[in-house]
Amino acid sequence: MGPQAAVRLLVGTRKGAFIAESDVDRREWRLHGPCLPGHQIMHMAFEPRSGILFSAGGEPWFGSRVYQSWDFGRTWDAPASGPIIPAGSNEKLEKVWHVTPGRALDPGVVHAGVEPAAMFKSGDDSATWLHIESLSHHPTRSQWQPGAGGLCLHTIVLDPLERDRALVAISAAGVFRTDDGDTSWRHANNGTRANFMPDQEPVYPEFGQCVHKVVPHPARPGRLYQQDHCGVYRSDNWGDSWTEITAGMPSDCGFPIAVHPHDPDTLYVCPGNSGYHHWVPDGQLAVYRSRNAGETWERLSKGLPQTDAFHSGRHGDRPARNPGPVSRYEHRPALHLGRRGRQLGTLPSDVPTDPQRGHDRIGGRPSGRAARP
Repeated sequence: MGPQAAVRLLVGTRKGAFIAESDVDRREWRLHGPCLPGHQIMHMAFEPRSGILFSAGGEPWFGSRVYQSWDFGRTWDAPASGPIIPAGSNEKLEKVWHVTPGRALDPGVVHAGVEPAAMFKSGDDSATWLHIESLSHHPTRSQWQPGAGGLCLHTIVLDPLERDRALVAISAAGVFRTDDGDTSWRHANNGTRANFMPDQEPVYPEFGQCVHKVVPHPARPGRLYQQDHCGVYRSDNWGDSWTEITAGMPSDCGFPIAVHPHDPDTLYVCPGNSGYHHWVPDGQLAVYRSRNAGETWERLSKGLPQTDAFHSGRHGDRPARNPGPVSRYEHRPALHLGRRGRQLGTLPSDVPTDPQRGHDRIGGRPSGRAARP
């Protein structure tokens, strides 16, 4: 892969991981991969201080682990084991859904969210893991219910200023926050709905919301945006309260949400037609952008298919360098925004055949020989 690429997009799929590269204009893309072929990659994250690229996934054949690459995807190292649900639990770890490198003051620290919903922390770049028991033993734990994708902890947000504060999102249990370094957790769902059935009156429970994604903005501490099964929300106080900003979009439900890397008032979402069908409204793929923190929205569709587009949006993320929004679509090419969010497009859907690049190797050996769990 080109070391001088201005923009890199990390794309996780059921067939492995892909890395797309472009220059600052984002008009042409080169796709590398699949990395870790055959692995279901749920999330990827780059740690710029160490230069480690993390990929999180899990399945019965290869097991549930966080893989590391020190050469941006050419080769991968697999720890002997991934996060492990403690002995004595009737639960079995299914997947690693999310991986988040630690704060700038915490080198080597990595956080992982898994299914069934639990959080793990590593102090050695994911070689070993510590189970955060305080969250798993939350008083409401027995009442958490799975969403369509399972009972998964899919989002971890770290406060860059307050070292003891973090926030996690669980489908379908809601948002939880700690202010004492994982010692205790409290609900952070004030103002978010959980009326899942059609024509159901709005209800605002303490927990049980089906949150799909939460994204922060580093330039404005406390500013969070949330895409939920039942609406889009903004918080300016680290989730103490949420303001609904769904008005102006074609539906309540959606999956991806991304905030502009330099403007905390600009965000992007991709609504679905409902929480059950999981495709875009009227088969017309579009992104909705707000430039005033969700007060108003504009529809962006230039460059996107407007007929028979039954895409299923999953997650929103940011490139590893020169960040800007990107969304992942199952069974379809990934979506990207052009420079400054002015133009939309899809990444190449064909997979390059370049076996000499070593993307299919783990620890110097073909990934197909990785030890079974």
